[in-house]
Amino acid sequence: SSAWGLCEGIVSGELDADNTLVDRTTLKIESTVAEKTHQYLRKPEGGIYKTSVPSEKVNINSLTENEIKEVTTLVLNVAQKFGKPQDCEWAYENGKLYFVQA
Repeated sequence: SSAWGLCEGIVSGELDADNTLVDRTTLKIESTVAEKTHQYLRKPEGGIYKTSVPSEKVNINSLTENEIKEVTTLVLNVAQKFGKPQDCEWAYENGKLYFVQA
């Protein structure tokens, strides 16, 4: 699952998220794009706030195809290291993928 901004809205169930499935064998990508009208962002002074998603981003996938492939590689590598699939959390910031936890 993915959305614009911080994960707070996804974790709480308050905001809709895009859902992407990748077949482990064929690496075929299937995405369902949600209407994402709001997002949570960080305040410079600390904390978070809810704001509107720019209209041009409301109905497009929050991940590019290349980002989906990069996340897939990460998740498959983690699963291989642990010997079974894992519930992975990750984030992008300034175009860089970060592994948060499994």
